[in-house]
Amino acid sequence: RAGATGLLLCIHDDQKEGFISLVNRAFSISIHQWVGYVAQDAYAGRQWLRIALDVFSSRKTGLLAFNDGKWLGELAAFGLADRRWAEGNYSGHFFHPEYQSHYADVELTLLAQNDNCYAYEPNSVLVEIDPDKDSKPVNNKDRGLFLERQSISFNRKIKNPALLEKFQ
Repeated sequence: RAGATGLLLCIHDDQKEGFISLVNRAFSISIHQWVGYVAQDAYAGRQWLRIALDVFSSRKTGLLAFNDGKWLGELAAFGLADRRWAEGNYSGHFFHPEYQSHYADVELTLLAQNDNCYAYEPNSVLVEIDPDKDSKPVNNKDRGLFLERQSISFNRKIKNPALLEKFQ
């Protein structure tokens, strides 16, 4: 279904480290040019990866948001990043390492939008299949961390004030 070759790591969190920690660890030991993050409840549309890679080859993109069926490009809940761009954000981490399960994707999206290297490709589909998602609470510690980091413009990396108001 991907339409392209590549290495796909399926990591089971049997030690309960958390999604953010596992993505960061996989990022630190991999060498690939593009790094994606997807949860276990994603269903891929046809050619999803080929379509995404075509975007990277046709325009300056640091982070691409897949069509997850919910955010319509406002947020890269599932995304694919160029390693060179991602390495410059958090000293070798893919996501800010203090998040546990929520808001890391929001912050990453804002950084890419600030850098004018954010892309959304509606034809590159990775739909989240979780009928109970909207009734599940977010991690309040992560929400607090996000608001704290937002108040200091994510270590002064966000220069556009309108971006700071997007996800209040």
